[in-house]
Amino acid sequence: MMYRRSMSFALVATASLFLASSTHADGAHRPSLAIETDDGTVRAGDLVFDSWQAYFESDYFQENGSRCGTVINQNNPPAPHGGSASDCTYNFTNPSAAYDPAVGRLRIPVVVHVIRNSSGTQGNITEAMVASQIDVLNEDYLALPGTNGQNGTNAEIEFFLATEDPSGNPTNGITYSNNTTWFNDDGGYYNSLAWDTNRYLNFYTNTAGGFLGYVPDLPQGGIAGSSTDRVVCHYLSFGRNSPGFPYHLGRTATHEVGHYLGLYHTFDNGCGSNSCYTTNDRICDTPKQSSPNFGCSNDSSCGVSDDFRDYMDYTNDSCMTHFTSEQNKRMRCSMEHYRPNLHQDEPVVDGACCLSFGCLILSESVCNGNGGDFEGTGTACTPDPCPPPPDGACCLSFGCVVLSESVCDGNGGDFEGSGTACAPDPCPPLCPTVTGDISGDGSILGDDVGGYIRAKMGSPPLPGENQACADYGTGTISGDTAQFVTDLLN
Repeated sequence: MMYRRSMSFALVATASLFLASSTHADGAHRPSLAIETDDGTVRAGDLVFDSWQAYFESDYFQENGSRCGTVINQNNPPAPHGGSASDCTYNFTNPSAAYDPAVGRLRIPVVVHVIRNSSGTQGNITEAMVASQIDVLNEDYLALPGTNGQNGTNAEIEFFLATEDPSGNPTNGITYSNNTTWFNDDGGYYNSLAWDTNRYLNFYTNTAGGFLGYVPDLPQGGIAGSSTDRVVCHYLSFGRNSPGFPYHLGRTATHEVGHYLGLYHTFDNGCGSNSCYTTNDRICDTPKQSSPNFGCSNDSSCGVSDDFRDYMDYTNDSCMTHFTSEQNKRMRCSMEHYRPNLHQDEPVVDGACCLSFGCLILSESVCNGNGGDFEGTGTACTPDPCPPPPDGACCLSFGCVVLSESVCDGNGGDFEGSGTACAPDPCPPLCPTVTGDISGDGSILGDDVGGYIRAKMGSPPLPGENQACADYGTGTISGDTAQFVTDLLN
């Protein structure tokens, strides 16, 4: 059953795609669109869904804009750092070269507060799943090759789980709490759990009020430093390969952190005017767009094709691929002027990282997070410091030889995998076993043509072997092939 009516449960809230008018101005609390009960059912207004998956697939979820619950207040408080903060206000973006990612990497310490129901039976997220979400953020914000984020643009913004709590104690950057009220995104949990929001990006995982995620406001609203400053993600859409298909690849966090760092939805504020830095999403290298895209298909809501693969649209996780160059600059501007104490001040020196597919220049934390071997700060990929991958069995036209994958492929072979061997032989036989009068004159009966030919000629093969095999496979011998076999047999 997808859902059923519940007359005893009043409608909690109806949010638009752009603004939930019932949200408090300070972003401290918003009424939930849906909550999870102790029996695992999900209540949304007068509807009851059997599971969050049924809720995510419902018309109610899409019609109420539940992909993201971020609300932008646009009250334009005074810029905290004077004129330079005017480069990325609510109403304007200046994509100055000062905010180019090439200026240097910005590293953000993260704490993840996992909130479960009071019995601890719902909402749990393992430490490994938390770590996978940090990996996804780095893949997307650094556009790491060989990952789902490789087709994006590198923002040079890196995330890492905090190693020291606000009191200076060692930590793994993850906290766990059991409280059903908090689990259903109520009760001011952030007042009790928040670490210094000037210095840490605070994630909270719970039911997110029935949304996949939200932040209370952009940093331009002055929220930075308050206990309400946070990124909230639904626990089923947090981390890589989470249960919340099709929102299961960690892109909810990528999207919400975009808001946390000052980005609008690509479709916010309508089509706007020709002044793209002051209308729509305040970005000029994102096409004008007035409504979100769902699934993995695009529209032309403002007369041009929507960029439905942008992280700030509403498409499925597998469909999202990138931020634009100017979105990166707006996020870095927001960090410099509205979150100046968030990123680490000390320089981070990258180095060579040996990954399964080769050498890349990465920070040590990103290298380790992707299963690489960090060769040390300041090391380079030229000359290549990484050991070559192990050789393996290579099936060539004349048999099996142990080679590297590149040499095998370069000679038209089939590589069987690193570390594989030629004994026992993993390759298909050069010639099929043929029984009967294989020579055509009764001189050899019931023999293996391929084995006989190889025994006669040795290695490497003589001209004609492959054709002999092919002809024997079809049971025909003629012309030059027949003469070749006759010469071998004699």
